[in-house]
This record gives sequence, C-alpha cells and structure tokens, in this order.
Amino acid sequence: MFDSLRDKLQSVQEGISASFRGLAVGEIPQTVRIPEKHAVNLNAGGEILQHYQKKWNELHAIAEENAKKAQDVDDYIISLDADVAKKLTNIESFNAQLLRMPQVVDGVHSLIRNIGTLQNSIDKVEKLLIQLEDIVETQHLQEEQLEKRFELAMYREKKLADLDSFRSNLSVEHAVKLSQHEKRLSAEQKEKQATYAEAFKNDLEHYKKFGSIPHEKTIQSNSAEAPCLSLEEVVLDDNQDSEALDELLKDSELE
Repeated sequence: MFDSLRDKLQSVQEGISASFRGLAVGEIPQTVRIPEKHAVNLNAGGEILQHYQKKWNELHAIAEENAKKAQDVDDYIISLDADVAKKLTNIESFNAQLLRMPQVVDGVHSLIRNIGTLQNSIDKVEKLLIQLEDIVETQHLQEEQLEKRFELAMYREKKLADLDSFRSNLSVEHAVKLSQHEKRLSAEQKEKQATYAEAFKNDLEHYKKFGSIPHEKTIQSNSAEAPCLSLEEVVLDDNQDSEALDELLKDSELE
C-alpha cells in the first residue's frame, strides 16, 4: 500500500519537474510562435517559477520525509505482523493445550492413583523389611545361643576332664596318705605291742621270782611311756609271748 503511494508521489513529482523544465528560461515551446518583429521578455514569470520551484522543493522534502516515515511504518507493520503471527501461534498452541487439558487431567488423576498404589506398596515393603529385620535379629540371637551353648558344652567337658583329673590326683593322694597313715598306725601298734610285750615279760619274770605281779609299778612305769589301752586293743603276735603266757597259766594251775 505504501509502495503504491510512494510510486504515485514520485510520478507526480516527475510530472511537476517536467512542467517546470518546460517553463525554464531559454526554452521555447514548439507550439508557440514568437513574432520576429516584437522582442520577448525572458524574465517574465521568473517569480512565479521561483515560487513554484520553492514549493516543489518543499513538496520534494515532504515527499522524502513521508517516504521515510512510510518505510518506518512499513517496518513497524512488518514487525507488528511478525509479533501478531507469533502471538497467534502461541494462542493456537495454547488452544491446542487447552483442548488436551482433559487428557492431562486424566493423566494427573491416573498419576495420583499410581502414587497411592506406590505408597501402599512402600508401606508393605517397610512392614516386610521390619519383619525381615526381626527374623535376622532372631536368627542372630539363635546363632549366638548355639555358640554360647557350644562354648558352655566345651567348658563343661573341660571342667569335667579337670574334675576327673582332680579326682584321680585326689584319689592317688588319698591312697598315698592312707598308706602312710596305715604304715604309721602299724608302726605305732607294733611299738605299743613291743612295749606291752616287754612289760608282760617283766611281769612274768617278776611273778616267777616273787610269786606276785607288781600292778601299780607296772602301771605307773608304763603310764609315762605309753598311753592307756583297753584289753581289746592288745594284740599278741609274738610266739614268745604266747609261750610265756602258757607257762604262766600252767604255773597258776599247779599252785
């Protein structure tokens, strides 16, 4: 539109320029014939020509300014058209998105349901993990119990072995001490028997010589040397003592 206006202004400008050139000084129209007898004033119409030329220059400047403004307006219209086209494209895209909004809403609802299902699955997995931790802890405790029982059994076996060894050692020690005690008792008994045999022999000799037994002297002399014994504790193993006793009994029967 502005291009056609600019073309029209340019054609008008060219027409005015051509008419002014036709009126310039020194130009003689072909259709006008000047009589040879009369002189022609060449400066006639100069002011009018100058006036129109000035107006033409003003119109030319205005036309150029209008052409520049028209170019600016054209550029602005092109930019505005591109902006409008871009906004139109955005609006069409927005309308398309609005048309797809029900699908988006359905997708959001489906996503919410999936999130709920996932939350339930997570809760189940957490419960199963807690149960698994309890099972693992129970298994660990059972393993520790088995290990402690095994250690206790090994400790019991060790202590039983130590007890058997201690019993064996104690039995051996007891047997040794018992043997030593029996030997000591046997030695003491033999010593006592020897003492009483000697005392009996002395009493028998005294009886043979004097016909009586020194009971008090024998008891007093023996009480300092040996402890008192009962008759059941006296054991006569020597054959000589037996023969002396038999002779004593025979002598008492003869009397």
